[in-house]
Amino acid sequence: GANNPIAFTVHLGSRVNVSNALFRWEFADKTPEKIGQGASFASVRHSFAAAGKYVVHVSVFMPGFTQYAFLEVVIAASLAQMPVKVTFVPSRPSVAENVAFVATLGGQISDTSGLTYKWTLTDSNSSPKTFTRHQGFFNYTFPTNGRWTISVLITNGVGSSSSSPITLTVDNFLPQQVTAAAQSPYVVLIKWQQPPEDGSVTGYAVQIKSATSSSWSVVASMITPGQRTFLATNLHPFTTYQVQVRAYTDNGPGPWTSSVSVKTNSAPTKVDIQANKQAGTALLSWSPPTNPNGVLQSYVINQYTAADGKLESSQTTSSTARKAIFTNLVRNVIYYFTVVAVTKPNLQGAQSAFTPNIYIPSPPPSPVDVTVYVYSGKSIGFRWVFPPTSPSLEPPKGYTIYLYRGTQLVQSKNVTGTFYEFTALQVNTQYQFQVAAFNGAGYSHPTALVSATTQETPPSAPQHVRALTVNSTTIKVAYDQPQQLNGKSKYYIITKVDPDKSKKQYFVPAGIQMYRLITGLLPYTTYTFTVALMNDKNQTGAISPMVSNKTAESVPSAPVNVRTMPLTLTSIQVLWSRPLSPNGNSSTTKCNSLDKETARASRRFASSAECS
Repeated sequence: GANNPIAFTVHLGSRVNVSNALFRWEFADKTPEKIGQGASFASVRHSFAAAGKYVVHVSVFMPGFTQYAFLEVVIAASLAQMPVKVTFVPSRPSVAENVAFVATLGGQISDTSGLTYKWTLTDSNSSPKTFTRHQGFFNYTFPTNGRWTISVLITNGVGSSSSSPITLTVDNFLPQQVTAAAQSPYVVLIKWQQPPEDGSVTGYAVQIKSATSSSWSVVASMITPGQRTFLATNLHPFTTYQVQVRAYTDNGPGPWTSSVSVKTNSAPTKVDIQANKQAGTALLSWSPPTNPNGVLQSYVINQYTAADGKLESSQTTSSTARKAIFTNLVRNVIYYFTVVAVTKPNLQGAQSAFTPNIYIPSPPPSPVDVTVYVYSGKSIGFRWVFPPTSPSLEPPKGYTIYLYRGTQLVQSKNVTGTFYEFTALQVNTQYQFQVAAFNGAGYSHPTALVSATTQETPPSAPQHVRALTVNSTTIKVAYDQPQQLNGKSKYYIITKVDPDKSKKQYFVPAGIQMYRLITGLLPYTTYTFTVALMNDKNQTGAISPMVSNKTAESVPSAPVNVRTMPLTLTSIQVLWSRPLSPNGNSSTTKCNSLDKETARASRRFASSAECS
């Protein structure tokens, strides 16, 4: 809190002689710095006059080095004399309804992160209930109706402030004794009793959902106050549902009641239909109802046309039957079926769900407007159109496309769309394509063959490139054909890189020879080479890895800067510099002398740049 002394200490370690240290403390609150030497200034006390955030800096000066450190200090504001306001919604809550309380401080406070809120709720029939939170929001559901008193105490470690107690009235508009009972596989009867405070109720609402669903559906939004029953219809057989009821008052909707579970009666299950599209028949199968609500007597299977929902025919089977066959179905007419369980005495129960639509189709017509697209040396696209047909005809389930190279079938694919791209094809190669549509009744005739040729692409890099030393001025660059020519070859391009990084290219016609003698080189010098192949489209292919080699050694040039120096009456020192072109590794130097009077020559060898 403000005006409270705080002790600050800086630690330098046991090896530091604190008596030699000069300390400077800065507190960022417009007060003078505290400066002094020795251990007594390693710890200081300081009070901040106002609440807020401050950064305290300390600098330590010693012979040979300076250390700095800083610390952020939060001075909390005292909450004394700060008014506390409490608000809540809804203004007239009911039992089992969530009430949101908000507490706000009337004064200015820069840091609310350290505030603690202690809520106290009291009614006339029980001891106080307390809840501690670290934010000003609080949610509570009142368990009983009546008058409640609410207050909140806010603290931050240096002070506290509390709200004035507020009193609110909690009503109980929760419908009582909710029940739900199945009346049939599709209907549930829901009943309830009026809330304890029925005088203010203006109506009721009902919502329902299956036990496996996460979303509710309001099936009745405004039932009159005197009506406390409701029939939920259009439900699914043998399904567990959850039901809730709420009351409406002049203040709006009240809370929903707890969920009540109910399970509807059942119908024949696992109804399945399979068509024999060649014979024109349909096989229907099913399982008995889980809860028939009586003794099974028989099953009635109904056949409908989907176009008009007309009942075409019915079959009655025994209670032990699980299958029925329908024959002489008309092709391209859509049918669906249901199964009804009949209990004794001749009571028709729940009807099964409709089967999926079924019909005996005709094979589809052939696709039209076949088009090919050459994308690259490796891929060709293939598109087609399915012709318009009668709505009663089954559309194709898919297409089979065929890829030929010459007379050889390379690939066949089943696809559902009207486009396919063949990839990983051979470069500069002609292919043929055709497509056929298919449905449950069979295949159409394949389309006529269409042809396309993949593009010519740059070749891959030449293989096994090597540089072979021939002599001191010549290197032989040899190479093998690329693994993938991807078209017609034109030139092999040899690139020479000199030691100074300068480059020169040599063009060798493809198909004549697989090497080139690179001449005019400097002796005992390393050169680097790469090789690439250019095709007849003037496309340069991939470049080979670099190879290097050195020309052979050659006779060095003459030493330079040769000079003599008399040493004694009988000796002369000869000095020189390294040849400009040593052309190899120098080992020894030969010194020759010639006596001008006697014409006598002498020779000595030296390993350094002098001899005498």
